[in-house]
Amino acid sequence: MKKTTRKRLLTGGAVSLLAVGAFSGYQYFTGGLERLPQSVCSGSVDRRVVIAALPAARSAEEGSRTRPSGGRWIFTCHVNSSGGSIISGEVEVTDVTSEQWYNHYKDQGEGVPLKAKRGPVQVLSVAEDRVTLYVPCKPAKSASSATQVFITDARTIGETHATGPELRQAITDFAYGITRHAFDLDKCRGVDSLPVDLSGTY
Repeated sequence: MKKTTRKRLLTGGAVSLLAVGAFSGYQYFTGGLERLPQSVCSGSVDRRVVIAALPAARSAEEGSRTRPSGGRWIFTCHVNSSGGSIISGEVEVTDVTSEQWYNHYKDQGEGVPLKAKRGPVQVLSVAEDRVTLYVPCKPAKSASSATQVFITDARTIGETHATGPELRQAITDFAYGITRHAFDLDKCRGVDSLPVDLSGTY
């Protein structure tokens, strides 16, 4: 084998090894979100929603909690990254009207809040980084015709990967995931009337 050919092969191999090493290093320092479970928070939210919202980070951890019997909160969920960015939300059970809900949240962000409705689900994006949902629920175990209400409040804290409509959509998807999970926990009737997802809200 000629020296020049051998040199080229050795050089090419070294470059390939460097490229692989660089990629592995990049994954080590930025692939924390990709190492989360495929569905976070007891399977309520797809990992892709979190990746859409939060910036790359070296590591990330997720957690959720279900309320004790008779408690005010039904379900909470959070994902924290090593870079200090967070996406989190809570689902509360209450009996307020949609007008009371809207009036409570509408001034909690900057600018004009964006409101949307999909079936029984009302969405209010009070800011680019915060969304609240209003969803009626009829408990399956209750003989009463009374309807309780789920209010979900979700937000990001710190730097985000997405901005504008993309960030609003990611937080809305996150909020809806934990809301549907709360519906299952509380055994609400009418689950089949809920939309499959809230994609394309903004």
